[in-house]
Amino acid sequence: LTTAMLGRFLVLLACLASADASSLRVVSTPRDIPKILHSQRGSLLRIRGGASPPQAQSPPPGPKTMVKLSFQCSNLISRDLLSSSDPFIFLLAKGENSWRVVGKTEAIANNANPIFKDRVIMEYTFEAKQPLRAMVYDLDDWDPTHPVEYPPKPGTADFIGQADFLLSEVLCSRMSTITRELTEANPTEGGGKKRLGSVRVEAEELGEGARGGDALVTVMHGDGLAAKDWLEGTSDPYLIFRRVPTEDAAGRDPTEAALAAAKRKAQKGREHEDEVGMTEVVDACRAPEWKEIRLDMAELCAGELHRPFLIECWDWDDLKSHDNIGDTLATVDDMLAGRPLILHDRKRRNDKQGRCGMLFARGARVERMPAMLDYLSMGCSVSLSVAVDFTASNGDPNDPTSLHRLVHDPQVHDRELNEYERALKAVGEVLAPYDSDGLIPALGFGGVPPNGDGKASFCYPLNGNATHPEVKGVDGLLRAYREAVRSIRLHGPTNMAEVIAHVTSLAKEQQQAGERSAASSGNGAAANGLGLKYNILLILTDGAISDLRKTEQVLEEASSLPLSVVIVGLRNKHHSEDFSAMRRLDSDIGADLAKGGAGGIGLIRPGARDLVQFVEYGGSEEVPEDLARRVLAEIPKQLLGYFAGLRRLRPASWTRPEYAHFQLPPVNEVAKAIKKL
Repeated sequence: LTTAMLGRFLVLLACLASADASSLRVVSTPRDIPKILHSQRGSLLRIRGGASPPQAQSPPPGPKTMVKLSFQCSNLISRDLLSSSDPFIFLLAKGENSWRVVGKTEAIANNANPIFKDRVIMEYTFEAKQPLRAMVYDLDDWDPTHPVEYPPKPGTADFIGQADFLLSEVLCSRMSTITRELTEANPTEGGGKKRLGSVRVEAEELGEGARGGDALVTVMHGDGLAAKDWLEGTSDPYLIFRRVPTEDAAGRDPTEAALAAAKRKAQKGREHEDEVGMTEVVDACRAPEWKEIRLDMAELCAGELHRPFLIECWDWDDLKSHDNIGDTLATVDDMLAGRPLILHDRKRRNDKQGRCGMLFARGARVERMPAMLDYLSMGCSVSLSVAVDFTASNGDPNDPTSLHRLVHDPQVHDRELNEYERALKAVGEVLAPYDSDGLIPALGFGGVPPNGDGKASFCYPLNGNATHPEVKGVDGLLRAYREAVRSIRLHGPTNMAEVIAHVTSLAKEQQQAGERSAASSGNGAAANGLGLKYNILLILTDGAISDLRKTEQVLEEASSLPLSVVIVGLRNKHHSEDFSAMRRLDSDIGADLAKGGAGGIGLIRPGARDLVQFVEYGGSEEVPEDLARRVLAEIPKQLLGYFAGLRRLRPASWTRPEYAHFQLPPVNEVAKAIKKL
């Protein structure tokens, strides 16, 4: 047997030992062997008499979006007799039943216009309201050994004023900055407003560290590698990339780092714990070029550009242990700059002649999956449209069991709202701050509108104004809905295609207007967020869809537009409808849906984007905030699928020098990243 044949025979044994038929493939060349060994580690270790490594754990969830809030105040009133106030700020977030402190600034002495250095870092969640309150105090007790806690004890601090706002309001405002006038904690009605000063809040996404899915992508080259196969005078090189603990990389000595890694590798159960990536083998070559490799930056270097990691260069041998050619420490910054990386021989660590070749990274780049906040910070506006089901299956509004029942008290408590009102309020209050003009197109379908031809309509304005169907904010939406319930005659059937097509045409018009505006402005206006708008159509319905096939066609046409369609199926203890057709519209439900087979609808054509989400809502049985989270959970994925996947739009913030190395991943990697969100 030749050595090559024997090597292939050993790999075949490894595959058989794993009992994995999918692994039984022809190994045509040794260059494939490291990748196969990487996937068959446990089998090979058993053949060699070693213990199997622990089972791979599922990857942890990606890091959350974190934002940094900074504060400054203007024209603060003085709470001290002979000087200006000594202000500081507590930042509170509203929980289910109370406010809790999420951060605090330092105190600045004798200053009515302070600019605070301390920032507050908190998590941003798109699908939640996240009310915040800035509480401004004047510090009286300057004892640094006893910091003031919230609420301040008497004699430690005097209250100046407070300002309420939503985190989404800050993030979607111009330059991610808002200014609010301070108010008293319990302002008296009818009294004149006393000027207490103002607070300015600025938000910025944390840019340090790696996001989930950040990848260093490069093509590695070698030159002058040492010959380990002395008969042939060459080597069969491959590379292993390892993360390096901070203590091993502190001195930037590649030999020390390599020996420490080898020591860990020799310990039972830790054989491969530092490995992040591996190239293929290049046969008989001392100046190899390996295939492009993707390395997870969070694993490799904790996302830090200047944190060293280890590159080991090995010579593949069929019949004996592989030979180490040399090692080097590198950083992502080294790779991006294309700096030569010198390999050092472990056995000649103190010898000046211990250099045994060089490595180069060609075309290195960092591929980063954008976050929704990247596009919101560009000025992207999220526009909400609403379509309400007025079919007879909802029940007569005068019947207390009806989904459209109304309580006529204008000061009605939230608990007395019907299922439609609860859903409109819960979702509308979350999305309204993202809409730049605050106008919500409010439509109905399935009912007979007044002053019509007496027939059911499947797309009509709730306010009766076909030219301008928009209402102002959530309060305007609820008023228009209540008026419509009183004036529209319930009918049917539950046809959705027409109202979806109407909103789709609006999204197309906005898309074209944005493109024209960007083209006329020039200078990459689109990349700077000019004219960016994303649309969300919220459909509230109680029953089975009647025009399923036509709706499928409309949704397929809309999949290339900046649009998401969220269908909420409403029910209560008196109305429990069949939502199976609605679920089939959601391309996330049903494994055969995207395939379009005999049992599937085939809603999403190959390459198209998922834009439908279906959610059931049980009315008073569910907390409205939970409904909003479920309804909007898919929106960030769908928005990213459009801007990063279809439009290939690079966030404007990446033009800054510190982010210039970021590139969008390929479309297939974008799809993988979105699936993991």
